[in-house]
Amino acid sequence: MKKTLLAVSVSLAAFTASASDYNPGARIYAMGGAGTAVADYLNAGFYNPALAAVDPDSYFGLVIPTLSVDVRDEGELLDGIDDFQDAFEAAEKEPTSQAKRDAAADALGALSDDKAHVAAGLGLSVAIPTQFISLNLYFKAYGDAVVMPDIDQDDIAKIKDPLTNIDPNNPTNLYQLGTQASVIAAGITEFGVATAKMFNIAGQNISVGITPKLQEITTYRYTIKVDDFDADDYDNDKYMNEESHFNFDVGAIWLPMENVRVSVVGKNLISKTVDVYNEAGWNGDYTYKLEPKFTVGAALVSDLFTVTGEMDLNEQTRFTSSGNAVNPSDDTQFIRLGAEVDAFGWAQLRAGYKTDTKNTIDDAFTVGLGFSPFNKVHLDISGSYVDESAFGAAAQLAFTF
Repeated sequence: MKKTLLAVSVSLAAFTASASDYNPGARIYAMGGAGTAVADYLNAGFYNPALAAVDPDSYFGLVIPTLSVDVRDEGELLDGIDDFQDAFEAAEKEPTSQAKRDAAADALGALSDDKAHVAAGLGLSVAIPTQFISLNLYFKAYGDAVVMPDIDQDDIAKIKDPLTNIDPNNPTNLYQLGTQASVIAAGITEFGVATAKMFNIAGQNISVGITPKLQEITTYRYTIKVDDFDADDYDNDKYMNEESHFNFDVGAIWLPMENVRVSVVGKNLISKTVDVYNEAGWNGDYTYKLEPKFTVGAALVSDLFTVTGEMDLNEQTRFTSSGNAVNPSDDTQFIRLGAEVDAFGWAQLRAGYKTDTKNTIDDAFTVGLGFSPFNKVHLDISGSYVDESAFGAAAQLAFTF
């Protein structure tokens, strides 16, 4: 094989990152993703449209760009797939070697129930605050890919037993296996305009915002048998389904007293389901679901420090399976916490934590630094860490005038 499945899986994941709970912005990334109450007006379109009108000292600004990537492979699936391919090729070369057949069978069995995830995204925005109404025009492209093996348990016995899995007409070749590996992915590209205005209602300041947006949703599936792999075929457009969609977000921020904020936001309020490509011989079907998500948050914001927290009010399910397809099991519902210390407007130190109440994703700690000389150029760098096989990073460059 010119490419291993490991290499193709990684390249496919990067290819699809063009998905559902991703928001760019390296500052908020460092604060555990808790941005609905404290993201700045430059990132209002990504987190909460009401943020566009909260900062009275805001200026025209640009984010060009913000980038992030996250990798989760807690079971070291990608390394395991590569190990199995090496062991299986060795058994194919010497099919009468019981030791090599046992090694290949053990490597295949070790892949059961493992999954690997890659998510990435890109964001750009233009902020235009005014006394009457504030706008944030943005673009973001985000996606995630899941690599999943579908182990045929009969294959383990076939590999071990030389009497049942050697072709009598060609004893140097093993019979074909039924085990498959799939990469399923979804990517969303969206253009939106976050519009917000601050109101004073009965002496209380409340910012209200709405974001109409156009979305292009792309789903992808590539399934292969582990012993019948064509490395030149994985990027064929036939494996993709694309659909356009209109959607919108709404949000509000209440400022009950100085330095205190309470936020609520609803995102992707119009649901959309997109079928994932399938063909004869592939196990089962998948669909991708884009559903509304509601989040509430609160924050204490001052010139020297910021502390915030938020929680999702409903769970999110992205991929669903039917038939005998492997269940992606990707339900999530997060609680996010973040803090920031500001050194006189020139530098910022940030930290955060997020936990998935559905226990699909392990808890993550986040950290980051910000540099903002003269309050004109803003550079943010962030990272997240679970363990050596689950980590991420983000960076953002912005200008205000």
